[in-house]
Amino acid sequence: MSPRRRATEKQLAALAKARAALAKKHTCERCGCEDPASGLQKHSDYRIYDTLRDGVKHRYCISCRIYFRWIDTRQQVEQELHTLFAEHTPFYLIDTETTSKLESRHCQVVEIAVVNQDGQVVYHSLCKPDIAMPAKASEVNGLTDAVLADAPPFTQIWPSLVQLLTSTEIPIYTWNADFDRQALMLTAKLFGLLVPIAISDKTRLRCAMKLHARWYGEWSNGKNDYRYQPLAWACTELGIEEGGYHRAIGDALKALRVMQAIGARTLKYPPPADMPYHQLYYGD
Repeated sequence: MSPRRRATEKQLAALAKARAALAKKHTCERCGCEDPASGLQKHSDYRIYDTLRDGVKHRYCISCRIYFRWIDTRQQVEQELHTLFAEHTPFYLIDTETTSKLESRHCQVVEIAVVNQDGQVVYHSLCKPDIAMPAKASEVNGLTDAVLADAPPFTQIWPSLVQLLTSTEIPIYTWNADFDRQALMLTAKLFGLLVPIAISDKTRLRCAMKLHARWYGEWSNGKNDYRYQPLAWACTELGIEEGGYHRAIGDALKALRVMQAIGARTLKYPPPADMPYHQLYYGD
């Protein structure tokens, strides 16, 4: 057997260069995380992906890919809301209070408010339900049977509310569009009232809560999307005056201030260093 030839310096240098290139190819440019399998494990949490940003190809791990996707989304939300207020675009912001959660067969609206882009209340009414006000709901919103005793029934306020919401095509926002739309539809159905398409259409109400979730960036692995935040937390995090939650006018105005605060941040702050609680939260 002939003796094994030793590699030349040139060969060793070429080998080192190839190894360095391979390591670079499988190392995240942002966090330095390296894929120990060098891409051979297709579904590995450490896999490095080619990612195009601003016309330049980068190599990021899945966490950093999500991070940069969030940064782009965050800036888009800020710009969208900045433009909304800078151009003085007319819009409404609606909020409802109910007797219970949507899952209850007794769920019905007991208060509704609509404010405009300037924070002016353009509509507000209490509604007397056809059941006794549940204690749990009263503890949350402070609306008791005594408070609602002289309020008109929902059937009486429905025509004027429908007229307001269908007489214009301006955007209508709400903190939780799915909830408020369903609450109105369930209450109308309960009392045998017709619901116009302008209200039942899922695209009619725009969700400020979802906008804030995309901006705030707490990722939920469980739902593979951004986690929704309570209005109270959104106000706390943005330094908005707290108190007075779970009443229609107060919540509508606070949602408006959250939108204003996000829009006012456009191009004024550097991107956050990381996503809040990323990889720590595994709930809904």
